[in-house]
Amino acid sequence: MKKITLIIVLTILALASGINAQSEEITFIAFGHTYPDYDALNHSINLVNKENPDFVVFLGDSVPTAEEKYWKEFLSITSRISAPVYFVPGNHEVESQSAGVDYFKMNVYDPMYWNFTVKGTTFIILNTVLETYDESKVNKYDVSSDQINFIK
Repeated sequence: MKKITLIIVLTILALASGINAQSEEITFIAFGHTYPDYDALNHSINLVNKENPDFVVFLGDSVPTAEEKYWKEFLSITSRISAPVYFVPGNHEVESQSAGVDYFKMNVYDPMYWNFTVKGTTFIILNTVLETYDESKVNKYDVSSDQINFIK
């Protein structure tokens, strides 16, 4: 559900930008749930670079668990993308083990929500996965009050 929401938000923002600003066209490529088939991702890199998008976003569940070995493999593949690359945390990145949130924050993004601007259009990335690891709350997703304040 969180991936669908992010795609909808990104699409609405991109469309709204074109209506309001009459600015340059923005192109992006979105990937979701890329593991366990890193072969397909590897084969996609040349196609992505050929399209020359303004950015690429991975919508979470890019690694099977938050273990460093999986991140290293995944990041070595995505480092070959010539466009800016953004990563949205999924439950596999941050809930698979208690160290997942810390690893994501240390090696990918901290905080786990942010915004970026492309050609005058601002895109907002939100995190619906709980940042405080709690085994009893796995699969419970929500946007934190900090993120709501960030949007305001």
